[in-house]
Amino acid sequence: MKLPDKYSDIFERTSAARLHTLTDCLFALTMIAMFFLIDSPPGNLPDTDQAVRKYLFGQAETLWIALVTFMLMGCYWVSNHNQGRYLRSTDMIHTWLTILYLMFIALLPFPNAMAMRFAHSRTAQIFYSLDLFFIGAVSYLNWIYAAGNRRLVESDLDPGTVLRIKRETLVEPCGALVSIGGAFINLYCWQLSLFLVPVASIVVRKIWGRSKRMI
Repeated sequence: MKLPDKYSDIFERTSAARLHTLTDCLFALTMIAMFFLIDSPPGNLPDTDQAVRKYLFGQAETLWIALVTFMLMGCYWVSNHNQGRYLRSTDMIHTWLTILYLMFIALLPFPNAMAMRFAHSRTAQIFYSLDLFFIGAVSYLNWIYAAGNRRLVESDLDPGTVLRIKRETLVEPCGALVSIGGAFINLYCWQLSLFLVPVASIVVRKIWGRSKRMI
């Protein structure tokens, strides 16, 4: 039995809202999990400033990777939030694309732990970057599907907005591919390329946001 239009619209919007709630909850849990991977100081660590400084310097690479991962997660959440602002409804394909997206998000603590444990391993670095690539690529596909023919967004959504979000969403997977190249140079190039992903995301959003206001 087909629902009346007004009830069908309410059902579609409710389904989209539930999907947003699931996404937000998983992002929050994953971002918290990142910091559970940081080892506590050993119990036999001497209670002196010199020992504490030595310990902190020894954990610098681990803490750096954890903080960069947290910032990347923030970028992915912002990107997902920007898409969600324009979603009117969802359907089975969009839902499963979102679940695939969340699967790669939920996986991120594992390559993050690998990169923290084997900081100088190129294999661990590439594995980490590939997970970031798939997160960004699925996010891009999700927006292409939702906005194509205004399938799941408002029918009068500005084409400029659709294009802007496409370009913003491409920053993450492109940055992940660049970081793979950095992994073949050395650890610091890999780390720098990862750090530049959230920076590039912010710059691109500022530029396109300003361009939209000027039109």
